[in-house]
Amino acid sequence: MMRMKGLLWKDWKLAKKTFLQNIAVICVAWSLGIGLALYYEEPMVATGIGMFLLITHLLYMGVGLPILIHQETKTMHWLHSPSSAFALLSSKFLVSFLTLLLSLSFIFILVSLSNALLETPVWMDGEKWWELAFLFAGITLVSVYLGFWGLFIWVLNVSVRTKSILGKIIQVIIGLSIFPIFHIHQWSAETMLFTHISEIGKLPMPTFESQFENDNFTFGMTMGELSIGYLGFYATICAVLFVISALWMEKKMEM
Repeated sequence: MMRMKGLLWKDWKLAKKTFLQNIAVICVAWSLGIGLALYYEEPMVATGIGMFLLITHLLYMGVGLPILIHQETKTMHWLHSPSSAFALLSSKFLVSFLTLLLSLSFIFILVSLSNALLETPVWMDGEKWWELAFLFAGITLVSVYLGFWGLFIWVLNVSVRTKSILGKIIQVIIGLSIFPIFHIHQWSAETMLFTHISEIGKLPMPTFESQFENDNFTFGMTMGELSIGYLGFYATICAVLFVISALWMEKKMEM
């Protein structure tokens, strides 16, 4: 337990600089949104920018987790750690997940503040706040899922890293594998098996709709569906990706 606490503290210190830079960018973007909303007398501009910042967090762990692990490899401390690859990766995953939650919470506070200051009609009704909770959960789950894929692709990429032309070609192929993986996801969503899985334990899930019409920006939410079977299916994929990544790391500690 003490060793895990030490890993978490080390990874937090490693991730803190990038996290604070992310918060600074969010503050600048939010301030810009407030300024544009006041200048054009269109409060929804600030809300739109806030929602854009939220949506970008779908990629937070998919991009941030590989960056955090890459920073670790530069220090070479990885080579001297007595912990297993499972513990090392778990620590980094937990820290990345924590910073995701903190960043999302910060944006939600800013969006709520801008809505109050500009009296934006979006979510002023108390009944809408539960939809925000579902949105928060949805963004978090997607980001976590992409984090597992980012971790897996990073491990594959580093494991074949060589100075030879062949090694570089393989790395490019692994990077391009993102596109077929995306299409496989699309294909799997259309199969009969996935249809049956998605029918298990359906839950409401809000989705966003936005458009520009007659020089006016409109923004709102509609309710979709999410199922427990759907979550279980992707949770299994995440577990498999993590186990493969950790086992591969055990054999590639020199990276």
